[in-house]
Amino acid sequence: MSSNIMLQGTMSGVGKSLLTAALCRIFSQDGYETAPFKSQNMALNSFVTKEGLEMGRAQVLQAAASGKEPDVRMNPILLKPSDESGSQLIVMGKVRGQYKAIDYFRKKRSLIPEIMEAYNSLEAENDIIVIEGAGSPAEINLKSEDIVNMGLAELTDAPVILIGDIDPGGVFAQLYGTIALLSEDEKRRVKGLIINKFRGDKSLLEDGINQIEKKLKIPVIGLIPYIKLYIDEEDSQSESLKTRSHNRLLDLAVIKLPYISNYTDFLPIESSELMGLRYVEDVRELGRPDLLIIPGSKSTPSDLKWLKDRGFEGAIRALSKSNTPILGICGGYQILGSSIYDEESGEELKGLDLLPIHTDLRPGEEKIRRQTHARVNSGFLKGAAVEGYEIHTGVSCLRDTSSAKDSPFLLKDDGSYDGYCLDNIMGTYIHGLFDKGELLSLLEKELLKRRGLYDKNSPYLKAKDSYDHKSFLEGQLDLLAETVKKSLDMEKLYHILFEKKEDLKAYPKKEPKSPYDSKGLIQLYHGDGKGKTTAACGLSLRALRAGYKVIIFRLLKGSDSGELESLKDLGALVINGKTDNRFIKDYSKKELEELRKRQDRIFKELEGEIEALSKKNERILYILDELLSACSKSLIDEEMVKSFIENKGENVEIVMTGRGPKEWMLNIADYVSEIKAVKHPYNRGIIARKGIEY
Repeated sequence: MSSNIMLQGTMSGVGKSLLTAALCRIFSQDGYETAPFKSQNMALNSFVTKEGLEMGRAQVLQAAASGKEPDVRMNPILLKPSDESGSQLIVMGKVRGQYKAIDYFRKKRSLIPEIMEAYNSLEAENDIIVIEGAGSPAEINLKSEDIVNMGLAELTDAPVILIGDIDPGGVFAQLYGTIALLSEDEKRRVKGLIINKFRGDKSLLEDGINQIEKKLKIPVIGLIPYIKLYIDEEDSQSESLKTRSHNRLLDLAVIKLPYISNYTDFLPIESSELMGLRYVEDVRELGRPDLLIIPGSKSTPSDLKWLKDRGFEGAIRALSKSNTPILGICGGYQILGSSIYDEESGEELKGLDLLPIHTDLRPGEEKIRRQTHARVNSGFLKGAAVEGYEIHTGVSCLRDTSSAKDSPFLLKDDGSYDGYCLDNIMGTYIHGLFDKGELLSLLEKELLKRRGLYDKNSPYLKAKDSYDHKSFLEGQLDLLAETVKKSLDMEKLYHILFEKKEDLKAYPKKEPKSPYDSKGLIQLYHGDGKGKTTAACGLSLRALRAGYKVIIFRLLKGSDSGELESLKDLGALVINGKTDNRFIKDYSKKELEELRKRQDRIFKELEGEIEALSKKNERILYILDELLSACSKSLIDEEMVKSFIENKGENVEIVMTGRGPKEWMLNIADYVSEIKAVKHPYNRGIIARKGIEY
């Protein structure tokens, strides 16, 4: 039986989408088959699945966090605003029609059967469903027809976590006011509170957290720090769209159209160290960019009129005459053409006339939705590989084939063409142009050449031939999950997740898929070759980075070496068995007995410390350096050590090093690595070197 949890917010923009992605990643890492779900999403950023179906980008991101392919069941209803009072309705990936807000409000509860069919089929295939709400559950004017917040929580019997955003201020009022406007049944569903986007000293919030918990009788289970990530965000709340300046060498300007869509096309550019991206709404901010981009639009006729009314037409023409490259994507491509016929209004609009194309907009026609692989066919980016997707209703063709040079911008893998290129003016219907590093790298180089700054040996130039947006995104999701996991009370969260019905007792937790919370094993490094301790120290570095508590007991050793000093700086606990640097062979019988007692005492003390950490579910790496030699010389109680290793906690990883392993050590170890001495500079009289041997 699967479980679910729902994230709702005190308002739009509190970070529900990213925190949903974080939980999807965490649960997936912890071994659960996980899927995101948002019954209704209003967004201009959309994506086309392999099946040619359309869904919101936020759920695509959450699918990636779950390790799954995007599936329209994760977002059965998508609303794409087309004007101030209406939206295109997309159900299960296909256009269902155009609706005014009031008409959709009356209709939406009739979509509940399709919502629940999508949810139930996802639930049947997964262990955990992470549900994202929309806006606020306290919008009392809309609650009667709610299908995305508390209405959905009731339909799916989901416990709710309420998120408040501290960044704009008033987070405690947000949380208190939202709960106050809920019904008693709805209040009982809220099991925890999260304060998101915190910057500063956490101690300053302690009193406020204590008070809000007492007033609401709901625990605050997380204080999430502000995280700078290059990840898709919800349309109107994206920080990217607010960027007006940058300090990068190359200047790329994107016109922020009122109905801008799929601006996530430019996310890879934001990761560039050379190219700075800014969004322009006022023609006076335009300046002389190295590249001007006219992005996609959900309402091309409206945005074309807006451009002209704002005085952009003349400015864009002037840039084209000054040899500034201009790129139009989807709606932007249509705007760059000579004319657009809008069947809905019956108008033929004059475009910017920078490309010799005409576009017919026929809203009633089936939307073109497909994934695409291509290469740039013409222009200064010729040859670069592109992969992305098409999602549009317009059809564009050359206005006059007899007078225009036939120069398609892209050649698709199926042999067909897309877009058009005329000198420095480029247009295409393909979204996701920059997701492959090849085009990014070529764009950087060509723009540098135009500025007279290109030098293949220049430190300014960081080629992105190998840039892969999918791999980059995976790293960003791991960073998000790691940060959120450290900031949440995970024990409380799992209790909330599995609390309902019989889940808490009956639900089997699976083996994790990642190093996080993995079952501890036993490793043995032995042999007469150099590198056993060095290998153990390397493993310590990896474990520290993953959040392990690292304890190193150096039996028969005195002063620390360089790598151990470094590990201590990173938080490792390093304890030496000896108190001096003399060789064991120089010890008296009495001194050897004292050493044995000291090492037995240290081992027992560490055993108690490890047991205490283990009870707190801490991951522990315990390195017993030179244990093999200590046992062979009877300088530690071998039976005590053996009993501890045989009965260690599941979250304790043991590493034993030294020469001459006992039979029980070889039998109990999960890893056995033998290091043989083939050559050593000591035999040629070269003594130990600082930084290499110690």
